Amino acid sequence: MIRRLIVAVTVAALIACGSVFWYLHLITKRAHFIVATAYELSQAKQTPTVANLRQRFGSGLRDECVGPECSYTVTVSNRVLAALHIVPYTELQSYFWTRDGVVLENLLNYTTTVNRRHRIAYDETRYLTALAQRGSHLTSTFTAATVSM
Repeated sequence: MIRRLIVAVTVAALIACGSVFWYLHLITKRAHFIVATAYELSQAKQTPTVANLRQRFGSGLRDECVGPECSYTVTVSNRVLAALHIVPYTELQSYFWTRDGVVLENLLNYTTTVNRRHRIAYDETRYLTALAQRGSHLTSTFTAATVSM
């Protein structure tokens, strides 16, 4: 009886650990995809469009439009693992602002919690049409900040 109980507890623990590692792998892969997409779109010869975003992110792309201007957001976080107190909360968001179907700006926002403080880092890329005509189509800035909770 005790032997069966030990086996059952061991199997349950292995399944739980395997699930945590599988979930970590999935969210890490998704985060890498979001960052890689932002980089690839910033390096493209042509200014990216909403069609490019929909092709890459599919149903994971949330949108909000007012007239010809829209904003799109893609988010990945480890909310489940943070709720279980396995890791500190971390979130990566990519915001895209468009006008008439053309991406004007992309903002990558990385937020994590360390010692009850939010640490925020973001990278902003603007696709400037006037600069595109001269051969350079983007500007990029990187900023990091700490916010106390």
